[in-house]
Amino acid sequence: MEYHVAKELSNPHSRAKKQRRWQAAKVRRVELLKKFVERELVHLNGRPARVARAEGVFKFRQKMEEDRKAEKKRRWLTAERKSKIEKKAKRKQRKAQKQKEKLTQLVLKEATNQVIPPSGPRK
Repeated sequence: MEYHVAKELSNPHSRAKKQRRWQAAKVRRVELLKKFVERELVHLNGRPARVARAEGVFKFRQKMEEDRKAEKKRRWLTAERKSKIEKKAKRKQRKAQKQKEKLTQLVLKEATNQVIPPSGPRK
């Protein structure tokens, strides 16, 4: 019991914990790479094994890049930023609505340079 309490109270930024997390992530990446390559080797579809392996590695790299970008976006999109983005969208919508109302209620004075379009269908 004391071991678990000590483990919980220990610094999560310690070198040993960081190293353990890094090693576990490396093992996960290697396993994922193997999985991608095996999936391509199972479905050769007339390709040489070398080409299938290269495609598996390519797909793995694409997946890693996609995951990295998703994680970056997840970290960037904080609650504060989300609320700011929502407020900005509401303001934009309200501004567009006001502009639309102004244009629909606009009445032009009669002048010689204006032509009133016919209301019926064109011939």
